[in-house]
Amino acid sequence: MASAGWKRLSSFGLAGAVFVATYAGVFACSSTETSFVEEDEPVATDAGFDTKPSAESGLGVLTFMPETSYSGHDGTHTFTVPVAVYDSADDLKVTADDPAAAEVVPKVLANPVRTDGTTDNGKYFFVVVKKPGTIKLTATSQGKSATSTITVAEYSTARWTAGETRYKNGGGGDPPCTDCHVNGKAIDHSPAALATASDEKIAVVITTGISTHGFPIKIDNTPGHRWTVTDEERDGLVTYLRSLEPKGFK
Repeated sequence: MASAGWKRLSSFGLAGAVFVATYAGVFACSSTETSFVEEDEPVATDAGFDTKPSAESGLGVLTFMPETSYSGHDGTHTFTVPVAVYDSADDLKVTADDPAAAEVVPKVLANPVRTDGTTDNGKYFFVVVKKPGTIKLTATSQGKSATSTITVAEYSTARWTAGETRYKNGGGGDPPCTDCHVNGKAIDHSPAALATASDEKIAVVITTGISTHGFPIKIDNTPGHRWTVTDEERDGLVTYLRSLEPKGFK
């Protein structure tokens, strides 16, 4: 049966289909813990079975998740991208093509047990970005390899400051982002949920209230996640969100 990318963890949205295909509603403010809209991802089938095994099938296909992600760099603040490797052995190594561009740090999920009772068996890493450009990551294990790419935008520190101000203080009659994303349900929109979305897509979600899958994002089950922001505030929010520490790890 086809699955929607990564299955959602009970603790956060990283392996919960936000990396591959369902970062659709990562900004959602609702009365439930679900912070995104999930869709089944179409795959080719043969006699009712998927022709491509999932990353967690245990069939020995070394897999990097996500294959493509986005981040930023301003020379002052820390920008981190979480990644995971599946079906690897104890000899797993994850390296960047340019060691000066990124630091790769092993991490552990705070809660690897999913809501369906299964356990996420991925090996997780934080990629701490050191400079703008394109970072190619390579995972190697038992003679196999897999790759992942991070596109890193160059930001000014002024963008980050503008984003932090709007995030914490609100504006244009709208509440601060902290009301839903730090307080209340603390809905995740850290890089654990945003890494696969480009800056342009995040900006559209902020200003239109429509997810990247075309669904209206709801607040208490009512469409309304559309914020009044200046261009400077919008770009700043994208930058600031990129700099949040990924949630769900220890």
